[in-house]
Amino acid sequence: GKGAQVTREAFLRLCDNQHPGTGKQLTQLQLSGRRIFFDFTCSAPKSVSILAVTMEDERIVAAHQAAAAFAMKELETFAGARVRKAGAMEDRMTGNLVGASFMHTSSRALDPQLHTHFTLFNATFDQTEARWKALQTSAMFDAIHFGTAVYRNELAKQLHRIGYQTRATAHGFEIEGVEQTLIERFSKRSQQRNAAVAREETRLKRKLTNDEVSHVVH
Repeated sequence: GKGAQVTREAFLRLCDNQHPGTGKQLTQLQLSGRRIFFDFTCSAPKSVSILAVTMEDERIVAAHQAAAAFAMKELETFAGARVRKAGAMEDRMTGNLVGASFMHTSSRALDPQLHTHFTLFNATFDQTEARWKALQTSAMFDAIHFGTAVYRNELAKQLHRIGYQTRATAHGFEIEGVEQTLIERFSKRSQQRNAAVAREETRLKRKLTNDEVSHVVH
């Protein structure tokens, strides 16, 4: 159910395309190279993380959780599955997802980084056909981009509500009053990423594609 704690057994069953309760195969197709899950991450701007984690402002953590939950609810409305019965070649909106959320307060480099991962399994329940199906992939990728924007907008609204002012940046916003030098001091992970990408671009003598950047960072 919604809001329930996810057990290890249920999570691993979903990874294996099994019903978390019964262990029966979930979706009809069991392809070896199938996508297991989609990752939707709501990551707070660095200044927000610094105040939430370093200054221990629990109101900001609550604002992040509320904004992430709101974005997840919006994302769910985009869930759909393919319909291939009786010669049909269309998609049907299902409006439901199955997954787990994990909130973290630091990056891998142990910088303050408030973020929530939503691990969304590649399954949705088609109520018309009364069975589980794989998600429509391209629609999910588009929806995840939309969900990220919804999270940022809702987070800014929540922060304004508790008295913080924000300033626009190239990739979203930061909290007014948190200096850029402080943001950079707590951004070791970003610095490591930029250095790794720069080294690879120097070696190849060209810009990396988005997929190549993801591979280098990983």
